[in-house]
Amino acid sequence: MKENEPDDHEKIINPRMMLSEEEEMMEDNDGAPLLTPPENNITSRKDFIDYIENRRIRGELGAFLQVVTAISTFDDRSILFQRLKDHKFHIREQYGNLHWLDVETYDKNLNEKRTIPYFLFFDEASGIHLFLTRARKTDEMPETILSFINETKNISNLWISPSMMHEIKEDLERKYSNDFQLNYFSAIRNLSAKIKAKKRPYIQRSFQYTGIDAKITLNELEYLYGVYPKIIEVNIGARSRFRIDDKGILTIKEGETPLVFSILDQIIRMVRPIADAVLSSRYERRKIGGIERWFQHPFSITMPNGVSQSIEADLLKEISDDYWQFLPISPYVEEEVPYLSSRFIDGQKRSCFDVEMGRRHANVFPIESMEIGSALRFCQFFSQQVDIDSRVGIVSEVEPN
Repeated sequence: MKENEPDDHEKIINPRMMLSEEEEMMEDNDGAPLLTPPENNITSRKDFIDYIENRRIRGELGAFLQVVTAISTFDDRSILFQRLKDHKFHIREQYGNLHWLDVETYDKNLNEKRTIPYFLFFDEASGIHLFLTRARKTDEMPETILSFINETKNISNLWISPSMMHEIKEDLERKYSNDFQLNYFSAIRNLSAKIKAKKRPYIQRSFQYTGIDAKITLNELEYLYGVYPKIIEVNIGARSRFRIDDKGILTIKEGETPLVFSILDQIIRMVRPIADAVLSSRYERRKIGGIERWFQHPFSITMPNGVSQSIEADLLKEISDDYWQFLPISPYVEEEVPYLSSRFIDGQKRSCFDVEMGRRHANVFPIESMEIGSALRFCQFFSQQVDIDSRVGIVSEVEPN
């Protein structure tokens, strides 16, 4: 059953019978905003959370609300809006830092066009964009907001590495004890991660699990089979139920908005240093010894466990597959060292960068300015496929000779 489909009981009892007049009006009006607009402008993070919580209390959030987190490097917010318009989004109204958008998509199930409403909140304190929607993750989101983020330069979703997701799960368990439960998780183990496993450590694995004992099961699988979570669906007692996936998408199913957004704050605190390190890299023209030349300053990826797979047969094959879409150009490989030097072209963003990689360290050099979406996705590849403990860092400035 899809998340937005009613259960069998709701198919017998018309769900419209349980809607308020205001909700029924919004559901019937295909061009209506996502939620009843605020009476006053939303200028601060507190304003925004209070507004969403007020709408939750009034029953407007529905069965789920998706929160897509993104970070951009646009010089001006008007550029973001122009890129949204280029991607067929319509900017309807502005309420301070909150904006009502919508976009038209084709519903294959109903064989008709549908207008999907979005709210966009720009959090000035963190520099993060929050896109809110009730669009389905299976078809409507990939055709609208996700395709926009994937195909547009200078914007990226907030990737959450498996080690970060593990840390979020552990923090929630420590903080909420028995009130913290899981309903669902997806978990992976890559052979290159070098995580300890009690049973058959030479096997690459992936799990999807649904059940009231999902927390216990995930802990057992982590211990026995060395897996780390990619997606978790969390229950905090009767207070909140939400899902977090590795692309930084939160699905609020029910419960207190401030609690859910405190988890979002934790995700931002984890990802922001990676983004800062990526953006510390530069491609600039310098005068050296009386001669001007282009200079590349990289960011770094450190791999404490080291590269354990074949670069030619495994790493380059995995990084260029349909999911990651990084195409290596004339790579130079020495397997025994190991060593890789290559230029990569991002098949999604159409940007490129150079990489020099040894056993435990890689430097990533920008070509022109570093495209943040390509860089963060490249870092996520390393955390999932090369070394689960990999860390992204700033490279100290060294003046070239």
